[in-house]
Amino acid sequence: MGICADESKGELEEESEGRARRLAMRNASELLKIQIENQRFLNVCLRHRMLRADSEEAQLFPQHKVGPSAVAKLEIGIRQTLSERSPEFKAKPDSFYLPIPRLRKVNLADPTLETEPSKPTDLIECLKQDKRILVRLQRTYPSAALGWSLAYSIIRQQLGGKTALPYVVSGDALNPPHSGFKQLLHPSFEKCANSPEFARVIIIEEPLFHLKNRMRFLDEQLGDLDAYVIVITKAEDAVTATDDLTKNNGFSSDNLAPVSLSETAYFLEKAFDMPAMEADAVAMRLDDTFRKLF
Repeated sequence: MGICADESKGELEEESEGRARRLAMRNASELLKIQIENQRFLNVCLRHRMLRADSEEAQLFPQHKVGPSAVAKLEIGIRQTLSERSPEFKAKPDSFYLPIPRLRKVNLADPTLETEPSKPTDLIECLKQDKRILVRLQRTYPSAALGWSLAYSIIRQQLGGKTALPYVVSGDALNPPHSGFKQLLHPSFEKCANSPEFARVIIIEEPLFHLKNRMRFLDEQLGDLDAYVIVITKAEDAVTATDDLTKNNGFSSDNLAPVSLSETAYFLEKAFDMPAMEADAVAMRLDDTFRKLF
């Protein structure tokens, strides 16, 4: 419980011999420390900083450079595509929050080996460990908007001290010889190469693993590309082709895992204006239900 300053403040400090002041200072510093260690708080600060830069400092960034306005435009494009692919997203406000997905690493050395499943890790942490990730989905997974959902959840996040700029490309659009990343992605993709401020993230939806010429072209496109890459696929039967992609291009292999309890609670709190404690309770009940069903 906080102590409000009033006319008896001096008397309180004198009676407590300064202990009340030291307690207040310690509480304030501990709260600041907790907030600085909270990734959500940092993300909100970063978002506000970038939005303010859009309105106040856009003139500082010439058109040939990638500035905050380019980030905002990229985010608008992601939202528009999500609205088209996911009707329930259309009516959501700009501040709408999507939970950050988690991944669970696949044991490629011996998939038949019975080992303890790896711990689910959120996507941002996975990218900090592996710059290239192959996300394997079950064939029945409703993935019409997954790539764009991933993009929306990681834009403006921090990767290696840089702001993440996600770009989504359909696997069937990658077609030799003239439909590569440079031609298909937003112009800012090329402009922010080697940028000290931005980290490019390419999300490739469903590469055509059954077409060898397309996969050779994808290998060429990846080459020495300096960017984070996420490949999403439901191609369970293309074992050889997916293994070749991971081995030839340094991909880790991961399965999609359930969203964490804390992310679910935060989503409920923001999406349905729930008090934090109520959101936590509902999230726990949902988690318990899903565990029993699946």
